[in-house]
Amino acid sequence: MAAIQHVYKRGSVYWWRRRLPNGTTSCALIRIELSLNTKYLEPAKLIASEVTLASERLLPDLRCNMISAEDAKKILIQVATKHSFYLDSVIAAGGHRPGNAERSRRSELGTGWAFRLFAAQGPDAKVGPNETREMQAAGLDA
Repeated sequence: MAAIQHVYKRGSVYWWRRRLPNGTTSCALIRIELSLNTKYLEPAKLIASEVTLASERLLPDLRCNMISAEDAKKILIQVATKHSFYLDSVIAAGGHRPGNAERSRRSELGTGWAFRLFAAQGPDAKVGPNETREMQAAGLDA
């Protein structure tokens, strides 16, 4: 997959693969491969970018032999798993689906108003007539 850095497709599942230094010499590299646990391109792009970022952050420690290759792989697997779970929860909550732009916009607008009320009134916030008028003027309904 040339479109996504360090990603290829094995069977129907996307995988992330990269060679990282093992700290012994400048040319000594280890190959780390891990499954992105998705068959779809968009989640694979998002998960791969997080794993690549984490691998970039691990490079200095690997070069100085401060972290082993096995530990680096465990960290990268944890990053991929955590981000995969995050994306699954976003999709389950109704985000990132075609045709949901208006619903997402209204949900975010409502959430923004809730935070505004909590910030202004504290944890015991109440929606009064003034707040109701302001929210309706902003495009929210009853």
